Amino acid sequence: MYFTKMQANGNDYIYMDLHDQLLPDPARAAARLSHRHFGVGGDGLVLLCPSDRADFRMRIFDPDGTEAEMCGNALMSAGALFALSGRTRKSRLTVETLAGDRQVFLTRDGGGIREVSAEIGAPHVRFDRREETVCGKQLSLTSLSFGNPHCVVLTEDLSDEAFFTLGPALESHPLFPERTNVEFLCAADPHRLRMRTWERGCGETLSCATGSAAGVVAATLAGKANGDAAVLQRGGSIRARWDRERDSVRIFGQTRVVFTGSLPESSLSGTETEETIPGLFI
Repeated sequence: MYFTKMQANGNDYIYMDLHDQLLPDPARAAARLSHRHFGVGGDGLVLLCPSDRADFRMRIFDPDGTEAEMCGNALMSAGALFALSGRTRKSRLTVETLAGDRQVFLTRDGGGIREVSAEIGAPHVRFDRREETVCGKQLSLTSLSFGNPHCVVLTEDLSDEAFFTLGPALESHPLFPERTNVEFLCAADPHRLRMRTWERGCGETLSCATGSAAGVVAATLAGKANGDAAVLQRGGSIRARWDRERDSVRIFGQTRVVFTGSLPESSLSGTETEETIPGLFI
């Protein structure tokens, strides 16, 4: 099985093109391969599959084996990989996802990709600046979706203590029966927002593109941004622009190939023999 490891501002995934190979159990493969000590290591597994209506179909599996509807960084990276592998010469791709068809735009530079962006559609706002007490803290929450759910917390506290306490608590809060991604957003500057993301089924990720879009929308609704901002995260910066006339958000990011490789099928199915040194581990 051949794979490509890619990262977008530190949001790293394992990508497999399934046009010429088969992966019988992607959920199990995602759980095994995403492990950073016993696998390739990554924030999940992304599959590029044939599609009857789009250039290709993207499937995303989190490290816990659950399938996600959408991921902006994965969308841009998958589009770039599809082009870099020689499967298309187009500069605009249509990608089928569980959240619907999405558009990816590529600016080529010789044999490489200089810039990548994606149109991820309208933000579906469930509630805006709802006051809730979570873990004894009063929070202002905005819930919205781009096909995948987000909860944006407008806050000035991006500390580890608040993040690692409230992130998992909000992910599984009763308000979100299917769980949610959680963005902690500090909007001190309307053009440069700061954010940390607790990703559903994964934990902290260094960047999140749909989360950046959710942050820009939430900050704009709160009067703290104007619909177009760079979102600074631990892994880097992603720009999101909300065109309110068209009610659509476009994200601008960067993606890089880290390495390519191959794996025996036994490493995906769990049929390989695992041994430990007797007496060393309990």
